[in-house]
Amino acid sequence: MITEVLTNSVFAKPRAACLATALLMLGTSNAYAVTTATPVSASIEKFNTFTIKLVRTDIATNKFHEFPMITFTKGTKSFAVEGFFDGDENGDASGNVWKARFMPDEIGTWNYAWDFNGDTGNGSFSVVEQSNSLVRGHVHRSGRFLKADDGKGFVFRGSNWPDTKRIRVNEADTSQTFISDTDWVNYVTRLSETKHNGVNIQAMDRLVNNDRASFDLTWTSKIDRAVQEAGKKGIYVVLGLFNTWSRDKLDPFATAIPSADQILDPWNNNLMAEKEFYLRYLAARFAGYYNIFWELGNEMEHTNSGGAFASLANNNYIPWLHKYDPYDLPMTLSEGIYTSINVDIGGLHQGQNISINETLPMIHSEQVGISGATDVLWGGQACRDPINRKYYRRTIWKGFFEGGSGSIECSLPFSGTAPFTTMADFLADSNVRNVMEDHGRLATLISLFKNDLTQLIPLSSSNLGSTPSSIKLRALSGSEYVGYFYGGLPSAGASITLSLPAGSFVAQWFSPSSGSISAMETVASGNTLTSPWGSEFDAILHVYSSAYVNMTLPTKVQGAQLTKTVK
Repeated sequence: MITEVLTNSVFAKPRAACLATALLMLGTSNAYAVTTATPVSASIEKFNTFTIKLVRTDIATNKFHEFPMITFTKGTKSFAVEGFFDGDENGDASGNVWKARFMPDEIGTWNYAWDFNGDTGNGSFSVVEQSNSLVRGHVHRSGRFLKADDGKGFVFRGSNWPDTKRIRVNEADTSQTFISDTDWVNYVTRLSETKHNGVNIQAMDRLVNNDRASFDLTWTSKIDRAVQEAGKKGIYVVLGLFNTWSRDKLDPFATAIPSADQILDPWNNNLMAEKEFYLRYLAARFAGYYNIFWELGNEMEHTNSGGAFASLANNNYIPWLHKYDPYDLPMTLSEGIYTSINVDIGGLHQGQNISINETLPMIHSEQVGISGATDVLWGGQACRDPINRKYYRRTIWKGFFEGGSGSIECSLPFSGTAPFTTMADFLADSNVRNVMEDHGRLATLISLFKNDLTQLIPLSSSNLGSTPSSIKLRALSGSEYVGYFYGGLPSAGASITLSLPAGSFVAQWFSPSSGSISAMETVASGNTLTSPWGSEFDAILHVYSSAYVNMTLPTKVQGAQLTKTVK
């Protein structure tokens, strides 16, 4: 027997005014006994998650291997979504609950039809406009950039990287502090306060039980809650599928490096059915959230064979994800191995620059210091060191101006040990705050753009003008230019002589170190401009057509609302 219940997402409450007019029609098409229950709501907001719950008591085989099918349609659109086994919904696998999650991308009435081993039913629900501007729908590749379902460009401003082993308490290890649900809420709140929109969660294979045929539902439910809490704040979660440093085949809290010692042996052509089940279950469970990316692998060429992984990824892992993920969510991969694998996003690590002719969206993590830094900056302690701050900041901003689609900073090496025994210690640290506010200032700058950021492509700095300083430029020629003077200006009073098309333009300076914005001034080609911050500071020059001045422009957020950053 199957019982069908419908619920709406935990991400956001639907508008009360719409509930009275919402329509739900439930029915069945065969002789099985089916009970329907009144849903929490028959109306949700666009990009939220609509959930169908199926309760069935006659499955005697491995319940994790049962995937009911639900088809959602609206007009010519159709999504085939698989359900997943969720035990008793509270982390106990002895229950009989399956769920299917769907993210609608249009307002209006959606219809659905479900089939669970021949038992069928159908219904409909209403979708209204999204009220939370942070909830932007799924993100997809658009040429060398990323775009969200709201049609606007997307830059991933992320934080590294809680391993799943830190998200569930290991009862056998009393020496470690683990991230509680409250810790996580406090953490994503801080991410939101500092204008982040992303976070990594590594090593999802720790959720797999030793039999490789089921998942630890207590653990997996906690990842669900983490994704949901992040979604409330507009924060996207990159779920790491494979990793050079991942779970041991015998102990989910232990880390193994050789492929044969890992639970799923991802570099070798064995356990193929188990690996397909792993990817299928994760796609069914998590793809229906709006705020999900997949990280196919992290540093997959470091110790094991990059070539072996590339072959398996191109021939098996990626086709499986495309088969089971109805939305084709973006896949990223690090580091240099991305060039030989058919992923959507390249993941760059230490010392890797972004080519002006790059064709993929690029996300940069594990920044490395440029001249002047005392250490490579991928480690948490090094990047938080005030001596290294401006060098670390430059790697984030330089990557964006090279056309990158985001950065993942090292603000969360939280291990439960010194110097941060608790999450509260970590969040109270001023140097951690300084690291995190770099992405806040990048978000502020992007909010000042007059064109969508995907229209501002990396160009030679000569398109803006001549200067003795190092400069990176993104521009829409003739309309808008944003130049980053990195490495500091070479001397006090250093300036740039503009080389622009005919016409009137407006210029403003922006400080990456404080978020301060200068007054607007009218400029034209041949004018010489000088940074108000002198040679010690990096600076950004924003030049755009005067035609934008009379338009409704984004609200300018002054640097005073951000905490002072160590230079």
